[in-house]
Amino acid sequence: MGKSRTPPIAGTAAAVALAGVAAAGGKLVHNRRSKRPAGGPDRAFRLRADEYVPDGIRRIAGGQLAGAQDDLEGATKQTLGDAVHETRKRLKCLRASLRLSRDALGEETYDRENTVFRMAGRRLSGARDAEVLVETLDALRERFAGELPAAATDRLRAQLRDEHERAMEA
Repeated sequence: MGKSRTPPIAGTAAAVALAGVAAAGGKLVHNRRSKRPAGGPDRAFRLRADEYVPDGIRRIAGGQLAGAQDDLEGATKQTLGDAVHETRKRLKCLRASLRLSRDALGEETYDRENTVFRMAGRRLSGARDAEVLVETLDALRERFAGELPAAATDRLRAQLRDEHERAMEA
């Protein structure tokens, strides 16, 4: 006679347990990356199937604002550039949510709120733009090292770094 055809229950149970651990670990990583404590408010940039759309839009908007605040408050001098970049992305997501809600908000409210968030993003853009200029010059210096001596651009780089520092202070 051949082997028994009973399903390998122990193997199946182990696979299910492993999948559960992986899912829980992924959730912990997601919560840590979104700076959301377990059980805290859901900041996901998507509507849930079980929520009323206006409530979901408010939750999303609040999550984007809270995330931006967390990014900026938790930034060190070394990570401030990334925090500014992430905050500007969050403001863009927030403005997209406003556009989706434009009819419900009314034109006056939409225009006012959109302007406020657009101006906030612009206030942060100087620091980001100055950092990108320094990074671009550094990349060009590296790419064309044989053709463009570093000494030829040292003064320009120093000026761009100074502008970046002033923008970060602002």
